[in-house]
Amino acid sequence: MWSRWDRYPEDASALAVRLAASGVSWAARLRPSVPDEVDEALSDMGLFAEDEILLMATSLVTDEVQGQELPGLTLSMRRAHDDLAITEVLGAVFGTPPANATKLLDPAHLECDEIQWHLGKVDGVLVSCAMSVVAADAVAIFAVGTVAEARENGYGSAVTLRALTHGFTGSARCGVLTASPEV
Repeated sequence: MWSRWDRYPEDASALAVRLAASGVSWAARLRPSVPDEVDEALSDMGLFAEDEILLMATSLVTDEVQGQELPGLTLSMRRAHDDLAITEVLGAVFGTPPANATKLLDPAHLECDEIQWHLGKVDGVLVSCAMSVVAADAVAIFAVGTVAEARENGYGSAVTLRALTHGFTGSARCGVLTASPEV
């Protein structure tokens, strides 16, 4: 989908209209090479672009994605009973208000294989999370975070790798991660 936006800007507009009509919460991340027409069309819908968003990309295939086991870390995918803990991690890591976190945890996403939360727990307590969204041949990774007291243990890397693997075992052939400059 994303790679088509360079050649067919009207596809981005049509996708945005469909997503808005669906009632599912969503966001768009556009790479710098996207034509001005796409920015203008999305701006007409009330969306805006932020400058200087750092993007990292990989085009690894599933066989090349190798993870290392981290002692004490249990990786899993989101279940409804994890939502409060995810809200707390997002608040602690990003300062996300609970009302905004709830929008990211739309119950409809539980039924959607393309949108997943990947969780890292130590002794049953959520310490790290990442969200993956698979669209066409790409997987986008969002909201990678680890609570302060659990940092420097590789937990963020582990949930990121899990999110990439999820995408690569589906239709994704490349992955994109947005990150703040300090990360």
